[in-house]
Amino acid sequence: METINQVIQTIDLEQPQPQRRNYEHVSDPVLDRFWLRMTEMYGGMWTNAQGDEPNETWWLGLRDLKPEQIKRGIESLRDSAKPFPPSLPEFRGLCKGSGGVESWEAICHKPFQPDRALEDKGAQERARAAGEKALNEMRGLFDGLRKDRSGDGG
Repeated sequence: METINQVIQTIDLEQPQPQRRNYEHVSDPVLDRFWLRMTEMYGGMWTNAQGDEPNETWWLGLRDLKPEQIKRGIESLRDSAKPFPPSLPEFRGLCKGSGGVESWEAICHKPFQPDRALEDKGAQERARAAGEKALNEMRGLFDGLRKDRSGDGG
């Protein structure tokens, strides 16, 4: 087994940086305006995560949307008061309005659906046992009263 120092020595710290490929189709004016708006709204959080210039991933993710839809997505972000920039799927969902990918809130806050829950085979038995125990405790309360009344000579 290698020690951490041996592993560190095998790592090439001077790995060449990936060359930025020039995607001619990424220079779409709509995508450029989108990138500018996102940079203006989120600053370094956007550019540190996505880069200073539009990339192919976002171009591919937005190319089927109309400019009006992208505008709707940007307006939704502006009005949402979210402090962090969206992922590509989340932004596409905002662009499409109620359609498309569900928002993060909708995914995290779905109501409980009992019909989709796993069946707990012992739950009914535990509930019966708990009810029986509570019933016996209640009966015990009245047993003390009966003894008091029978002792009074009543």
